[in-house]
Parts: sequence; structure tokens; C-alpha cells
Amino acid sequence: MNQREFLSQLAEELKYLKPKDQNEVIRFYQQKINTAIDYGEKEERVIASLPSPKSIAEDIYRTKGVAYIELRKKAIRRQTVINFIGSILISVIIVLVFSYIAFLFGSMSVNLIKLLSQTGHFAAIDQISLIISGILLLLIELVIFIYFTDLCYLIIMYFISGSYQQLKKKEINEKVANFSISGTINKTIKKEKVLVKVALVMFFLLIGTAILNVATQGYLYRGSNNINSIVEKFEVTENNIEKIVYKGSNANFTITSDDKIENIEITYYHELDHNFKLEIENNILTIKFDDSKTYDLLNILKEPTQTIVIKLPAKYNYIDLDLDILQSSINILSANLGDVTLKNTSGGYQIYNSNLESLTIKANKGTLVTSTDDETYINTSNNIENINIDILDGIVNLHNIKSDNFQIITSTANVDINNLICTSTQPLKNEKGDEIPNIKSSAGKIDIKQLNCAYLNIDIISTICNVYESMIDYCEISAQATSSITVTKTVVKEKINAFVSGSYLICEYVKSSNITLESNSGNIYLYNLSENILQQEDPETKELKEFTQFENDFNSISIYPEIILKKSVSTKFAIENGVIKDETTGNKTSVLQESLKSLTINDHTKGSIILKNTKIEKMSMVTNDAIIDMTNVYGKDYYIEMTDGQLSYYNDDSTGQTIKIKRNMAALVEIGNNIDKEE
Repeated sequence: MNQREFLSQLAEELKYLKPKDQNEVIRFYQQKINTAIDYGEKEERVIASLPSPKSIAEDIYRTKGVAYIELRKKAIRRQTVINFIGSILISVIIVLVFSYIAFLFGSMSVNLIKLLSQTGHFAAIDQISLIISGILLLLIELVIFIYFTDLCYLIIMYFISGSYQQLKKKEINEKVANFSISGTINKTIKKEKVLVKVALVMFFLLIGTAILNVATQGYLYRGSNNINSIVEKFEVTENNIEKIVYKGSNANFTITSDDKIENIEITYYHELDHNFKLEIENNILTIKFDDSKTYDLLNILKEPTQTIVIKLPAKYNYIDLDLDILQSSINILSANLGDVTLKNTSGGYQIYNSNLESLTIKANKGTLVTSTDDETYINTSNNIENINIDILDGIVNLHNIKSDNFQIITSTANVDINNLICTSTQPLKNEKGDEIPNIKSSAGKIDIKQLNCAYLNIDIISTICNVYESMIDYCEISAQATSSITVTKTVVKEKINAFVSGSYLICEYVKSSNITLESNSGNIYLYNLSENILQQEDPETKELKEFTQFENDFNSISIYPEIILKKSVSTKFAIENGVIKDETTGNKTSVLQESLKSLTINDHTKGSIILKNTKIEKMSMVTNDAIIDMTNVYGKDYYIEMTDGQLSYYNDDSTGQTIKIKRNMAALVEIGNNIDKEE
């Protein structure tokens, strides 16, 4: 007996030990044998001098106690049963996955056979090449399915065989364990990898027939380019249609108005017969047709998307539209519609030169576009009384629109608003009468330009938002969780009310009567408040650029704010205005010619306050352990109440300035000599 045989028998005799204990015993005897061999003894003699594996095991089991083996047998059997059950569960999951794939393969095969049976209206070359391509593709997928079946069977045998052997004390029949469909075929034909070779030949034949089909602009060409070969036209002569409805999985719709027609005209573009029909009930026109099928696992033989074009006469202006489509492209072009409801999982929406009473879009992923470079619609706009958009991801483009109210709810979509006029004088409210946001985003990007509205309510989380060149009466802002909102070159006549938590709020060249703020671990920067926009130099001509119409309108408005920081914790708060340099004296002077009305900070804990180059007529602060840095700040009535923290206040010129300070002993104050301090 050699060492390998000895240790193998020992492992078998010690099978009732715990794996850790078993390994220690085997390692001990292995080292003992190797040490003796290293000293020159022969392997067989060393092993012969050792107790037999059975004797070693009996001695060890005896030291463990009389009932040890029985306990270990039960434990091992229990673990074996658990392993077997686990193997069965894994096998069931594999069978379910296999069944699902088999079902897909079967249903697609049936669909493919139906497709090949509907090619009678195709040209002869198109029909022949498509039938050959379909058969070849079906056979290739069959080979893939056979190997997939063998793989699933192999995995199941791997998990079950070990547990079965431990439970039944015998191995699964070798033919059963090693069975495979591909192997059986190879043995029958007496050639290796015959299926792979056949699949490769069919693959190259498929490529050849596909190239022929595409070259002759056959079905494969039309499918890849989404071109339908059959056009059917329908006319709806019934009167009093109030609504058009469709619900399906995949279709393209175009809706337009035409004053030259008398009845609703519907044009249906398709490739195969899908049982298209129109039903009218209770003044509702319902469009019905079967969904397009999937004909192969690789979707090579995909069908062109069915397309419906609806033309509406003048008498049907403001008819309602309800489309619920899994995946679609919807175009509303020069149309007059009532309530438009669009629902889908993913799709694209284009709305040009149209009048809608309301627009409701709900989609997981979509793209809404309302402006285009197309010459037909390039200078047009849309009138949409009420806009309600709920798109989780995608793009929302609202350009050149006049609306009463609008609401955009999104998760990660990019929102682009440009030249939107909202005529409502009231904030947006829900059915309960509570105010709700116009824009709500949890992780997207929002750009708002040239918005003209009475109320704007923005609620963002982890979102970047930019508002610029806009005219607003009242603005409500909530920015949380690493958001960033920038308001630039914007007039908010009445009030900005903002809450910032872990985010940035930047206002630059903003004119507003009141700015009320609240912050928790935020950053608030107010730059060039109430200042006019300066002319910019053209980098090429070195001449001053002409003001735009908006810049002229912006500069004609004079508003000076009251700024209130109600409560802030661990916040950086800064007000800074631009400065110009007097070339004669070299002194810097604030561009702002008049004072900000007031700055009131009610409760600022920790964080910092930075005021620079600013005229503030009246200022009152209550701070706790905050750092206050004031440079070139001028006004009449300044009061600061400090608990701990630090104040630094310096002005460049010698103009007298007075500040009243109330502080505890721990608060540090540094004030320039040209500033009078009262404590």
C-alpha cells in the first residue's frame, strides 16, 4: 500500500468526523510518513508500521464517545437531505427558466411559420429569400436550443448526482448522468460536432440570403428601415365623435387637422394582416389591430412598426385623444385637440404648431419635443391649456408654448423649458386644494429659460436646476440632497421662498422684493442682487454687444429686496455685489447705486456668513458659533447678537459706519478703526 492509498482509506474511515478534525488527522499521518521517508525509510515499510486506517478511526471514535458515530451519521444524513433539497430547488429553477425559453422558442417558431405563410403578396424574389432565411434561422435557433437544453441537463445532473449518491449509497446510471441530445446525434451520425458544423453552414447561407433580401429591398430591408409596404385608407362618416382611443403594445401615430376634409380620415400603414378595424360606441372611436409578433430569438425578422395617420376635419376641433401604447412614436402636427392622454413604457412625442386643451403624458422613458428645425414648423408655437407630464427618464423639451398651468414630474430626465408663457395667476393645486410643485425631480437636470409666469414651484432632490432670463411673480424652491439650483438674470417681483438642505442655491443678477431663506447644511450665494446687467465686450470685435430685448426689460426694472434668513444650521451664506475700479483713485466701488432694503438673520447656528461690497440699509443678525466676515458693507442700522463664534468687519474707505453688538465672552470681534462699535 502506498501513501496515497493509505490516506484515501483513512479519509473514508474518518468520514463521520467533522471536516476540520478529519483534515487534522490526515495531515498528521501525511507529515509522519513524509518525515520517515525523508530519513531514508521506504514508503511501503513506513506504512506497514502504522496502524491500519480502520484501527486509527476506531481509536479516534472511541475517544469521542460511544454515541458519536450515530450522532455524526444523523448530522451527515441531515446535511445530505438539505443539500438534496437545495439541489432539487436549483433544478426546479433551471427547469422553469428552460420552460420559459422553450415557450418563447415555440411561440416564436409558430409566429415565424405564420409569417412565412403570409408572404403571398410579396414579390417572388422577396418571398423566396424570406422563406429560405426564415427556415435557416429556425434551424440555427434549434441547434442553439439543443445545446441550451444539454447545458441545463448537465447543470441539473451536477447538483443532483452528489446528493443522490450520498442518500442512496450508489451512483446515478452513467448513461443517464452523461446523456445529451447533441452527443446522441453525434453518435448516431458517427461524426464529432456535427450540429456546430451544420449551424455554421446554415449561418453563412443565412447571411447570403439576407444580403439578397436587403439588396432587393425585401422584407428584411423594410423591417430594418421601418418601411411598410401596404397602405389602407379609411373614412369615418359618423358624426358626433368625441374621443379617439387606442391601446396596444407597439405602434406609431400621427395626428393632424385638415380644414379641407369633411370626415375623419385614417391611413393605416402595415406589412402583414393584423385585423385592423374601427369601432364606434358612445361617441368613442376605438382603433383596434393585433400587435406585431416576434418571429425569432434574435429579432432579425422584425416587422416594420404599424403606423396610423389620423386627419381631423374642422368640425372635430378639440376632439379628445387617448393612446395607451407600450412602445410608440406619437406626432401631433398642426392639430386642434381637446384632452390628450398619452401613456406608454417608452416612446417619443413630437408636438408642433398645435392647440390642445390639456396634455397628459405618463411614461417610464420618453422624449417630448415641441420645437424643430423643420422649415414647416420652425417658427411655430403650441397653445396647451394644461400640461401634466410624468416621465421617469428621458428628455422633456417645452419650447414656445403658451399654457394656463404646467406640471413636470420626473426622476432622471433632462428638462429643457424655453419661452414658456403660463397665464394662470394662481399657484398649482391638487384636488385637495394643496399647493403642489410645477417641477419635481429626484435625480435629473432642469434648464429653464425665458419663463413668464405668476407662480413657479420647484421641488428637487439630487438635481441640477438652472433658471435664467425669466419673469416670475412668486417662486417657491425646495432643494435637497446634493441639489444645485442657480437663478440668473431673473425678476421675481414679489418673493423668493427657498429651503436648502445639503444643496446649493445661487442667485446672480436677481431682482426681487423679498428673498426668504431656510437652510440645513446648505450653501447660499447671493451675487449682484438688484444690479443691472452690464454690456459685454465682443471677444472678436472688442466692441460692446447690444443688449437683448430681455436685458433691456430687465434693466428697466428697479427692485431692492428684503432678505430674511429664518433659520440655518451649518450653512455658508454669502452676499456679494460686483465692483468697478475707479481709474483715477484706484479704489473699488460697488456697482449697486442703492441699498438692499434689509437683511434679517433670525437664527444662524454654526456655518459662516460672508458679506462683501454690499449696501444694506438695515441689518439684524442672531448667530450661534458662526464665523461672520464683512468687507465693504455699508448701511445705517446694524445689529449683531453673537453666542460664541467670530466677527470680522472692515471697510476700505473712511466713511463712518456704526454697528451694535451683543455677545458673550467667547465671541471674538475684530473691527476696523473707521467703524464705530457699540456694545
